Amino acid sequence: MKKESLSGLLLFFVSAIWGMNFIAMKFLFLELSPVNLILVRFFSGSILLFLLLLFLEDVKIGFRDFLHFCLLGMSGITIYQFFFTYGLKNTSAVNAALILNTGPIYGAILSALFGFERVNRR
Repeated sequence: MKKESLSGLLLFFVSAIWGMNFIAMKFLFLELSPVNLILVRFFSGSILLFLLLLFLEDVKIGFRDFLHFCLLGMSGITIYQFFFTYGLKNTSAVNAALILNTGPIYGAILSALFGFERVNRR
């Protein structure tokens, strides 16, 4: 299989998993509270990424940088997951997906309004 075809196929699967995330979370709310769901996601992702760092030869991070990444993960990702999980609990999966996936559009508009980027038709 060509490298481009494999890349396209993998990107399709990543998109499909991302799309199923909203529905899966709604089903998980039947068994877990939002805080427990955040903890499960955070720890499972942390363990997976830590194992990848251990076994991948081309990805080496210094100890100081590793501590910075841990701090960023505990603050930024946790805060994002908190609002995402509680927002999803209080609305439908479709509404949450629409709000979350239109974020880049809002970012472009705000960036243009504050003068950081120019928006054109291309």
